[in-house]
Amino acid sequence: MGTAAIYARLSQDRDGTKGGTDRQLADCRALAQREGLEVVQVFTDDDVSAYSGKRRPAFNEMLAQLDRFDVVIYWKMDRLVRRTTQFWKVVEACERSNTRLVSVLDPVDTSSPIGRGVAGMLASVGEQESYNTSIRVKRMHEENARKGLPHGSRRAFGYEKDGVTVIEAEAKLVREARDRILRGDSLRAIATDWNQRGVEPATAKQWHVSGLKALVRGPRIAGLRQHLGVVIGEAVWPAIISPNERERLLAALDGRSFKKRTRGRPPAHLLTGFVRCGRCGVALRSSQQGAAGARTWSCLRNPGDSERCGRMSVRADNVDELVEEALLRRLESPSTQRAMRRAPKGIAAEPARNLADLEDRIVQLGRDHDEGVISRREWLERRGPLQARLDAAREEVGRDAEAMSLRQFAGTNVRESWAKLSLDERRSVVALLIDSVTVHPAKPGTTRFDPHRLHIDWRRAAKR
Repeated sequence: MGTAAIYARLSQDRDGTKGGTDRQLADCRALAQREGLEVVQVFTDDDVSAYSGKRRPAFNEMLAQLDRFDVVIYWKMDRLVRRTTQFWKVVEACERSNTRLVSVLDPVDTSSPIGRGVAGMLASVGEQESYNTSIRVKRMHEENARKGLPHGSRRAFGYEKDGVTVIEAEAKLVREARDRILRGDSLRAIATDWNQRGVEPATAKQWHVSGLKALVRGPRIAGLRQHLGVVIGEAVWPAIISPNERERLLAALDGRSFKKRTRGRPPAHLLTGFVRCGRCGVALRSSQQGAAGARTWSCLRNPGDSERCGRMSVRADNVDELVEEALLRRLESPSTQRAMRRAPKGIAAEPARNLADLEDRIVQLGRDHDEGVISRREWLERRGPLQARLDAAREEVGRDAEAMSLRQFAGTNVRESWAKLSLDERRSVVALLIDSVTVHPAKPGTTRFDPHRLHIDWRRAAKR
């Protein structure tokens, strides 16, 4: 009795039941029984296209083990391959291992020249069918996009699986994220908070920065339909936030002047990255001696590190409390309060739209170059002025975003408002008002902390 392997594939397993491959396997087993073959292994690729060129794990594994089988049975040519070049590679591999290809529905048996010729014709027909199907699917997607209809089978956060009905509890969270981002909170802080509160994403176990970023930057929550990465019009589903609010949200994310001052893990302390050594000028690091030891800001010097002096250390609570108190008093001062009341209530709509338009134009310019519409020289000539305008627009929007972060303290109890902020929100305020805090050496023989050792370098906007 000869040995046989069976290969089955399903391009789209819409319901996840693998019903299509199960039917193929039943027919292939029946053929093996009629031919007196023993099925020793079954290979299946579910929800995998053969036309797209994506990797098919089971298919590749089968080719690697051909010398173990006398026959490979498959249901129909388009289940095995969708491109003629793929088919002849399979035929060559079978000839090297002396393995026959046999189909349930097609008149194929590659043990003869006629059988190989017929199989090649069927593979060519299958490739043409795949191409025609691809064109029809693309046109259907384009038409659905123009109509503003939903696309994809995955549920989007904020909406039911139909893609249209709003889930109000999740919509409320989307609006919460919008407000927190506009106040200066980071995506990481929001994701961490939502995970701690048990908020579940639509298609994952927990929130990550990448998933939250895709949610708040995506046009769906503003009731806009996107096709091939470009917003093409209004969608049929209700908006959770308005398009204008989305533009302001994007502008706040893109135009923030506050940038992370540390790499790797998120900062754990309010002044991380701001406190500097008065001897060598480098940033001091937070350190702690033992579990119960006092935390310090220290100029820690590693072996071979010539940049740091290694001769500065000060208790962190002394520095943090003094700087925080100075910052709160600055926010409470009449001059700062007057300036905050004059600041805009939000990011102006026109600069936000201008920023979004310039970004779209730069993206389109790149596509024109890739598609051969313009030459590389034309692309370089046009991109320079556009980039300059984009940088200016980001600065303008960034100033509005800064004003928004400070305006929340206008006419309020500053200390109560400060106490309600997250660490990221507080750090954003520190970055708007303070450039650095320099710690100078202590006077010889002194043991008590001297506040005069600290020098706060206030930003120009805060020097009022």
